[in-house]
Amino acid sequence: IWMLHATAPGHGDTSRGAALRRHLSSVLTVATLLGATAVVGASPAHTLKLGAMGASKLYGRAGRSGGRGTAGRVAMVAKTGFRRIVAAGKGTGGMADDPTIRKEIIKLTSKKKPSVLYLGTASFEKEHNFLHQAGGFATSEGLAVDKLELAWKAPSPRVIREKIAAADIILVSGGNTKFAVRKWKSLGVDRALREAMDRGAVMCGGSAGAICWFDGGHSDSLDPTTTASYVKGGPAARARVTDEMKTSWKYIRVSALGFVGGLVCPHHDTTQSNGTPRADDFNEMLLKRRTEIGLCIENNAALVIDGDKFKVIDTDGKARVLKKTVEGGEVVEERIGGPGIFES
Repeated sequence: IWMLHATAPGHGDTSRGAALRRHLSSVLTVATLLGATAVVGASPAHTLKLGAMGASKLYGRAGRSGGRGTAGRVAMVAKTGFRRIVAAGKGTGGMADDPTIRKEIIKLTSKKKPSVLYLGTASFEKEHNFLHQAGGFATSEGLAVDKLELAWKAPSPRVIREKIAAADIILVSGGNTKFAVRKWKSLGVDRALREAMDRGAVMCGGSAGAICWFDGGHSDSLDPTTTASYVKGGPAARARVTDEMKTSWKYIRVSALGFVGGLVCPHHDTTQSNGTPRADDFNEMLLKRRTEIGLCIENNAALVIDGDKFKVIDTDGKARVLKKTVEGGEVVEERIGGPGIFES
């Protein structure tokens, strides 16, 4: 186990004014966010009940059956009884650059010193990513951090189960979502992760580490500089990737683990090396997949799901999480949350 302990100074301004700038705090139901069809699953662990307001805001097809003004109560079976997920817009930096997100993750465990397991599959086990992303949990928060390397290795099923079962927090790196999800499924890691979430572990990460928990995502997995051959192949492999190839790749929809409904777009407010704004490309993707619900997480924001409730964390006073749906042939966006202080 990689473990560091350090005494860290106070993490920034804790005044009420700073909190107002840093938190978007509406505590809403996940069913309101994603709609009934997005949260219904095969594991009848508990039932969410929404009142008239929640029913009128459901955007899923099941929520529309009675019209937007439907009163009364809507009951649905959630995918799991726990669902503690923190999905950040940034990958490596999302958990390292600001303590707000880290502290929220730790708080969700209800433990003073929860254990952390890092999965760097999506970043091909780059040591820099591990030290940067997981380092904040070790050096600043004084937590024990272990890692499970899967990109180039095939640990035994026993090792996979034991490491994941021992973790209170599962931290997933940014990187190539398509590669990571395929690797996990080939090794049975997806089942072990689901068991971890069902027992109450906090599942978290940014970029690929945000997409992976949902039905799917808007992904840069075809960027040739994020592929296994580019990373592992050495100078010769990297030399074969031309400047044109680095700028002509396309975003794709990747399927993920499906622990929570929704199509996630991380880095929503950025433009990457292909020159296409992610927000614009995501709109085009939704227009081709009109039944999907889009969750757009900007670089300095995180979506926090705790059971049947959710909130948004904003780490720079400006970042947003948006919900996008297709209505009448057009993409309609709705900002999630509003200014305020989240009270536990």
